[in-house]
Amino acid sequence: MSKAKGKEEEIDCKDISANHLIAENEELDFDRVKDLWLLETIGINSDKEMSRTDKEILKSFEQNMTYANKRYETRLLWKEDSKELNNNYEIAKRRLFSLNKTVEKNKELFLKYDDIIREHLTDGIVERVEMNLDQNISTRYSARFLRSREILKVLWIKKEGPNLDLSTHNIETLRYKRVTFGVKCSPFLLAAIIRLHLEKYEKEYAKACEMLNELYVDYLINGTSDITEAIQLSNEMIYILSEASMNLRRWATNSPILNEAWKRANVDCRETSEELGVPLKILGIIWDNMNDNLTFDIKQFEKLRNLVIVMKRIILSTQGMLFDPIGIMNPFTVRMKLLLQTIWELGIPWDECVPCAIKATFIEWLNEIEVLRKFEIPRMYFNEVNWESVELHLFSDASPKCYGSVAYFRIKYTDRYVTSFIMSKSRLAPLKKLTLPRLELLGALISAKMGHYLQDTFPMLKRENIFYWNDSQICIHWMIDDDANDWKQFVRNRVSEIKEKTNPNRRHHCAGKFNPADKLTRGISVQALVNDEIWFSGPPWLLQINVPCKSSDIVDTELNCVEEERRKRKGHRQLNCKSTNQRRKILGWCVQQTEFETEYEEIKHHKSVTRSSKLFSLNPMMTEDGLLCLGGRLQKSDFNFYEKHPLILPTKSRLSELLITREHQRLHHAGVSETLTQIRKNYWILCRRQTVKSCLNKCLICKIFKVRPGNQIMAPLPANRIQASYPFENVGIDFASPIYTRNTDKAYIALFTCAVTRAIHLEVVSSLSTEHFLLAFRRFISRRGICHTVNSDNAMTFKSADIELKRLYMNICEPEVQNYFGKKGIKWQYIVERAAWWGGYWERMAQTTKIALRKILGKALISFEELQTILAEIEAIIN
Repeated sequence: MSKAKGKEEEIDCKDISANHLIAENEELDFDRVKDLWLLETIGINSDKEMSRTDKEILKSFEQNMTYANKRYETRLLWKEDSKELNNNYEIAKRRLFSLNKTVEKNKELFLKYDDIIREHLTDGIVERVEMNLDQNISTRYSARFLRSREILKVLWIKKEGPNLDLSTHNIETLRYKRVTFGVKCSPFLLAAIIRLHLEKYEKEYAKACEMLNELYVDYLINGTSDITEAIQLSNEMIYILSEASMNLRRWATNSPILNEAWKRANVDCRETSEELGVPLKILGIIWDNMNDNLTFDIKQFEKLRNLVIVMKRIILSTQGMLFDPIGIMNPFTVRMKLLLQTIWELGIPWDECVPCAIKATFIEWLNEIEVLRKFEIPRMYFNEVNWESVELHLFSDASPKCYGSVAYFRIKYTDRYVTSFIMSKSRLAPLKKLTLPRLELLGALISAKMGHYLQDTFPMLKRENIFYWNDSQICIHWMIDDDANDWKQFVRNRVSEIKEKTNPNRRHHCAGKFNPADKLTRGISVQALVNDEIWFSGPPWLLQINVPCKSSDIVDTELNCVEEERRKRKGHRQLNCKSTNQRRKILGWCVQQTEFETEYEEIKHHKSVTRSSKLFSLNPMMTEDGLLCLGGRLQKSDFNFYEKHPLILPTKSRLSELLITREHQRLHHAGVSETLTQIRKNYWILCRRQTVKSCLNKCLICKIFKVRPGNQIMAPLPANRIQASYPFENVGIDFASPIYTRNTDKAYIALFTCAVTRAIHLEVVSSLSTEHFLLAFRRFISRRGICHTVNSDNAMTFKSADIELKRLYMNICEPEVQNYFGKKGIKWQYIVERAAWWGGYWERMAQTTKIALRKILGKALISFEELQTILAEIEAIIN
């Protein structure tokens, strides 16, 4: 039997050489990664509209589909740019030869193959056809008009038994008449036909069709609370699909009564897990239908117990073994996700042993799997009978490494509340580091998407009964702020999506210790997880009659007044005096309750403050609003209340720092005295001068203006600068910009300076040609003697110079110049690229020369000879 997969290749059928090759590359493993993470996006993916191509395909499918004799007939779907196929008869034949060799030693295996083929022939699934070897599929057929059955041909042996002569006359060609597994469009064809078929019966069998719409490929998982209804629905579903020649079989249930009823009605049903001796497996999940529990299949982990070599490939495949679609083990499995991310960051190849620390972490995680052998999860979220209302509570959290969300049902019965775990999702923090509040916002976004997804999944959920919890005050503030446009784009986009998917009155704060999503973002051991009541049932206060939805009980009335005022003045960021006073009361009261708890209680009960108290010398008093203020003797003055009795604030308080910073900035970064004077009009901060000075020392702008430049410790001078030598033995060369002479010709200055004595020699040249440069250099060595080493700027220095100097640099590099230096025994050196300070000793002398020349000449034009004379005088003065 031949099964083709992958890219078609043009093969000459007359001359074939077949080899069995296995090529492994990292792309295959990236596909594994993609498949592994695909499950993680269920419930949190953004809704996608059907593309134009998909709509065209669906329209074409509906037009070409026919129904007759209880069967649907359609064509295979083809891409517009699909490649033409060559005749691969010889390839299929060689594959059949290979299969024959495989079953030579196992006749039973061959008979199993043959029985299936014969059964397909008997049932009309395949048919025998004649194969014309001269036929070239690529020329006779095209992708648009190709009969679908011509693509689904296989080869098989006419006579039974292996070790037969597989010549052409002993091979027959079979052609499939039904859609087969493995064809890319098969799942779509099945789902689309079922959808169209169910439309015929929606009115007569509404509930049965509703259940059948939840088919996943060829699996149906559903249920009902009444056995009589279950029997009726199963019969209706069997009838509906039988009208399309589809057979619903292998029924399974957690009800022994329903199972017996099916057997009496000759319904194809599976044995119970007790009769089989092992639990049933449904879509990769083990279901103990006698106890109605779900468990994990960990048998495949047993082969890894004695693992010696651990590679990235092994770790990746191991994580994929634990199938957990609802994420109930996410606090445990997230540890392996983080480990994989670490391996990726380290850039470890697929087949290279991981470091010992990573190996130890992996083995430790692997050994914990054994705990899951006896771990069971109730299949049913809640009993659908006698419940009054259902709420959905979603908790989100984030850590620097991970963020996620977990969802729970809160079901109200007549006399109690019950909670149930639904699902959880976790995502790793991106490699590009984000702040913790932004990660918290991403967790809240996952909660919003999960809530939207679960609302569509469970029709009994209403939008007003979906609650969102987060332990980040910053994140909650982002979500309640009406002026989202003031935030950065990252925050604005995500806040907008959260607001679109959630009810604004259902977003609340949750204390971190009661947030089950905290475990999701940090990872815990499997033993700790299976014993964690908060993870499986949610915070204990979900079982209370009234859930504490307030984020804080402190001065809620005042906070609501401020919020109402802000909403009224939408578009204006500045609050009026009333709001400012309200915020002063709220913040001052909170700080004083924390810092002056003892003094507050004493004054509240009309007692004197003890002498040891920091407030004793201030003669504190309490206002009608419950705020501690400074006493004093200004009661009869015309000042306002807080000028006469400033609000007392502690030294080390965030509120004190913010108030000082605000006044400091409002006064355009004034000093300590000016800032302190303004603060004392409304607030009395303990140790006020030291506190103000400490805050002002943290002001970045003031630091910039007060900072003193650092003193660079210079490196030791190089040897050629300080060792005794003859004058001009080590020379540095620099070239000045051109100077215009009286006859409008350009003149150029070549500066030669001694690295040790700092003496200079100036030459004037009329052009930058190689000849003129060498003449100037000859004049220099004739007067000063032959030098040993010549240093000059590097090419990178000349890139920013005038075009003439660039030309001069090119002339210096010419072979004629270099040969001349070689004959004279002169060594030419260039300074390091982008290190101009290496040539500082000639740059300084060039600058000195230019300053003197500029002061002498001004704007005057002189002749060439006058320029030579002036330069000679400047040279003498400098030397």
